[in-house]
Amino acid sequence: MKHRKNQKKIQMWNPLRLLSERGAGGTPSATPPPRGCRGNSGAKNLKRATRPWMVSLAGSLVLLGSAALISLSSIPETAGASPSKSGTSTAFTVSGMDNIWGAGLTTAPDPGGSGGGVLPFVAALPEGTKTVTFSHVTGSVSFGKRGESSPNGPDGNLDSGFNTNISAYGGISGLKDTEHYFYLVGIFLDGGQPAGPPPTLNFTNHHSFKTLAPLEGQVFFVGDGRTGTGKGETQQFMVPKGATDLYLGFADAGNASGPCGAYGDNFGSLSGHVNLNS
Repeated sequence: MKHRKNQKKIQMWNPLRLLSERGAGGTPSATPPPRGCRGNSGAKNLKRATRPWMVSLAGSLVLLGSAALISLSSIPETAGASPSKSGTSTAFTVSGMDNIWGAGLTTAPDPGGSGGGVLPFVAALPEGTKTVTFSHVTGSVSFGKRGESSPNGPDGNLDSGFNTNISAYGGISGLKDTEHYFYLVGIFLDGGQPAGPPPTLNFTNHHSFKTLAPLEGQVFFVGDGRTGTGKGETQQFMVPKGATDLYLGFADAGNASGPCGAYGDNFGSLSGHVNLNS
């Protein structure tokens, strides 16, 4: 039995821009911090670097242990992205046991215990893919045994009573959200995990963005791919330069906090289409 786990709109934002525009005291800084290295013997093509990096942005980024955290509320609205041409559409099915921290690995990790689940769904990105969108995402999943937790749809569980605060692992960021838990998430990679994890994003009350530009290895909210649950505009996700793969899965941990794990009692699945646009 698993322990209990604990929209201002934005048009488009890029964490790299945020890091370069605001320093520790709000002073502009044009020098991005170096990337670090965290060991993970299961990673493919894990890049080398000297040490993990941490940054502090007043009012927008704080340190949680060794993980940097970006608050979406600190990111200003900017002009929307240029329209993309329609491309290919790929059907997907994602199980509640699909461990997003297994992206780029050969075995699903279980540093938090209670089951690492299975490797996440992956879609290869054709050369020239600039954005991805999602459509017809349906189904239900649960983060606990049947009868012990209420199944939820792709946008997550609002009444779980848990605060999502899952830490980074290997080259993959963590995830924070004090309102929703266990929704469909994604990650872009370029064939292997980054040398060190990028900053963790905080999606508390920030599910209604129109365009999102995540970094490689950064866990991001996908949900049903619309600005509202089952309604609203189609959200657009910008593909990081050099990314070759999109992974889809779920973020889970014992008590919804700390290292990933606790996938062993999850059930259900979501299905839909991911649209790859050039």
